[in-house]
Amino acid sequence: MNACMELFFRVYAVLWRGAALFLCGHERLKDSFGRRAVLENGPFAAFGADPRPRTGPDAGPDAADKDRQRALTGAAPVRLWIQAASAGEAKLCRAFVPALHAAFAAHPGFAARPLRLLCTSLTPQGLETLEEAKKTFPPDLRCLCGYLPLDRPDLMRAAVRLARPQALILLETELWPGLMRAAKLEGVPLIVANGRMSEKSFRFYGPSRFFWKNLAPDRVAAVSEKDAARYAALFGSPEKVETMSNVKFDLLRQDAPGRPGTEAVLRLRAELGADEADLLVLLASVREEEEDLLLPGLCAFCGKKIRGRGLVVAVAPRHMHRIAAWEEKLRACGAAFFLRRTPGEGGAVGARASVTGARADGSRICLCAKFGELPELYAAADAVFVGGSLAPLGGQNFLEAAACGAVPLVGPHLDNFLWAGADVFAAGLARKISGAAGLFEALARDLEERAALLDLAGAGAETDARAGASGEIQAHFQALLAPKLGGSSRAARIVLEAVTAGATPSAGTS
Repeated sequence: MNACMELFFRVYAVLWRGAALFLCGHERLKDSFGRRAVLENGPFAAFGADPRPRTGPDAGPDAADKDRQRALTGAAPVRLWIQAASAGEAKLCRAFVPALHAAFAAHPGFAARPLRLLCTSLTPQGLETLEEAKKTFPPDLRCLCGYLPLDRPDLMRAAVRLARPQALILLETELWPGLMRAAKLEGVPLIVANGRMSEKSFRFYGPSRFFWKNLAPDRVAAVSEKDAARYAALFGSPEKVETMSNVKFDLLRQDAPGRPGTEAVLRLRAELGADEADLLVLLASVREEEEDLLLPGLCAFCGKKIRGRGLVVAVAPRHMHRIAAWEEKLRACGAAFFLRRTPGEGGAVGARASVTGARADGSRICLCAKFGELPELYAAADAVFVGGSLAPLGGQNFLEAAACGAVPLVGPHLDNFLWAGADVFAAGLARKISGAAGLFEALARDLEERAALLDLAGAGAETDARAGASGEIQAHFQALLAPKLGGSSRAARIVLEAVTAGATPSAGTS
């Protein structure tokens, strides 16, 4: 078996060298590719800086064992490496990292020792999300962020040796053979937290179960019984697998960092060109496969008025590299639109001046190229659709809309969000539509209800009416959310247990 593993990793390394040509042109990864393979100038060496040599007789699992023994009895920092694939996984750190900090601070053996984190991601959006999350971390916690190296076995082992973490935490579905093997060889406890594995992924991994059993994590905490069963079957270690509440629930608490305030919502509506009397529609997290499904209805919808009120439609693609394609398609169907970009990107900045010019042209579609403002958009909108659900793509996190006071419409394809629970739909906090054909009719019905509410409030009182309706939805959602909280704390305790027991390294593989 060891010979088979060795042969696999030799072939795997060769394939990664060939894959470099593809990655240079990949839309989502090309911007970060050039920096991903460089370890010396990244955060890895700084994270695990140590004057002792890492080669020769004082290296490998035995040295890692000695390091952990020293750390458990001394005052050295606790070093943890968290890998988050992209923005969705990186968002988890907003709740998970403070819980880690609290768990280690409450332990008598670690209370006086600083916590040091290395957080890595695969995409620019993921790295940007991590950098934003850092701003919410406790001030005495040091966090270094960077791109995950290519999963070439030699690069991954070099990265693990440079970082020398006391635990490596993989968020959700992060099964990288090179990284997992490097952790095994270096005796680093490996933990999958908030683990998800769809039936499709399980079928993909299934034929190579014999291989994955040799890379099995030390602990797996999955977000549902079905996910846990798939991990147990894949790794052949049911005793190492358990369930936990999804960390994404903790992100939705009313007091969670990043919740938009009233001033931010009003400012955003103004920047989008929506007057107090206007109705704002949001098409959020739209995926590439849904663009052509939405365009005909979108172009027809924008000319409508609801109870005499004008419409502004904000389109927020799931991936920023699709902005150019949206521009081309909107021009082709004759729709007037304007861009809202992150400051400094060039082009329209999303300031009031640029919006006013666009409104003068009759443009009522805003193409949102500014990453990371979905919470504000949800809170500002009068009707919401959350994408990734019209085509069989698994869905996107529609619960974020409910947490911000909107009742989202979603399509039928929500396989990746079954953990959200049917009670959200039963409570009327989200609604399913059968497909793209009925989406804009459903949005029009929601807007009719909102317009009736605003008419009842009267001119000049629309803002208060919106705030009242949003507050009721948020209160209802928070009551439903309460019993589902606690995933961050559970995941943090699992990491603490792994570090505490880490003086016995995992069995290495060759």
